[in-house]
Amino acid sequence: MVFMDWLAITFYVLLAGFMPLGMLYVYFKGLRKGLIRKDNSTWTITYSEDAICVAKNGVAKSQVQFKNIATAVYAYDDGWTKSTLVENALSLYDRNRRLVAKFPESANGFWDVYRAIEATGVSIERIVVEAPSYLD
Repeated sequence: MVFMDWLAITFYVLLAGFMPLGMLYVYFKGLRKGLIRKDNSTWTITYSEDAICVAKNGVAKSQVQFKNIATAVYAYDDGWTKSTLVENALSLYDRNRRLVAKFPESANGFWDVYRAIEATGVSIERIVVEAPSYLD
């Protein structure tokens, strides 16, 4: 009986050691599926009649014309706890399925640009992604 107790304790210690590795896997899987890393940067997204401009900390990162956007993917975490590692994001792709822009939901002007993309007839695929909240 003592041997079984030590075996159970050893099993739980090993399981606890692998748990952070599992959350690391969930983190990278979330990034690959469309979430974006949280940072302290200030994102701003503006748009005109024909283009979207994405700026991070006041520096323009990309400018995409509406006619070059073939599809968009809105990846979001639908969990009851919010992760401090990653956040919801919108990814824009061209006709060759190449990523042309990606920006977080917390960006200034996000929902205005989201609605403007929808108004152009571009389909926005909504994907629920599991985000890590254990490490938070």
